[in-house]
Amino acid sequence: MTAIIGIKAYSGAKEIIFAADSQMTDVEDNRIPVSKVTGFNKIATGKDWAMGFAGIYCPPLRSFFKNLRSESSSSNLIENAVNNKYFAEVNELNTKIAKKYGDDCSAHFLLASSKPEVGMYFVDKMGNVLERPVYEDETTDYLTIGSGSDSARSYLEKRMDTKYLDQEGISHANALRYAYEAIEQTDDLYTGGPIEIVVLKQDSVNSYGAKLRRAARKAVRTELENIIKESER
Repeated sequence: MTAIIGIKAYSGAKEIIFAADSQMTDVEDNRIPVSKVTGFNKIATGKDWAMGFAGIYCPPLRSFFKNLRSESSSSNLIENAVNNKYFAEVNELNTKIAKKYGDDCSAHFLLASSKPEVGMYFVDKMGNVLERPVYEDETTDYLTIGSGSDSARSYLEKRMDTKYLDQEGISHANALRYAYEAIEQTDDLYTGGPIEIVVLKQDSVNSYGAKLRRAARKAVRTELENIIKESER
């Protein structure tokens, strides 16, 4: 219950832009939202990879990401998964989740890695590493997962597909803008909160969620001071 977006960008070299919302929603009967918490990071990063998830954030998934972040060989593990087109640890994870919480709670992922080369992949609940979900008819320069994915995909289709038909690919700046805007405009009950942005290049992975949150708080405080001055007149 989320929205995760990945966009392939080109600024002389290929790079991957990830964007995600930060809302965690508790539900009843798998459909009725009863509480929401924002400010939750849904994109894990390493020195040469980034991975966003859609699914129920449960103890097995927390352990999966904790181990992935702390594992000194995580880069090799992810590179092997990309090369073999199969992420065995994801299959093992979802087997645990299905046994305890039910198959509907299984997680799937967007994965970006700079090894063996810069690329973006969809990882299904069985651990298959694919260029796109099997339910999508064609490969595009963007992928979306989560409950807000339909709304986000519709926005990206309108904004991107007419913008770079005769170009090598979408620019870095536009990829960032469209990823952010696609999350921002999503009309989904389970998507919300501050937006996280991650940029993966051949030699770096950088997360900008904290910077965006600081900027938003500063803007609110500035506007509050303007309101105080205006209301005192």
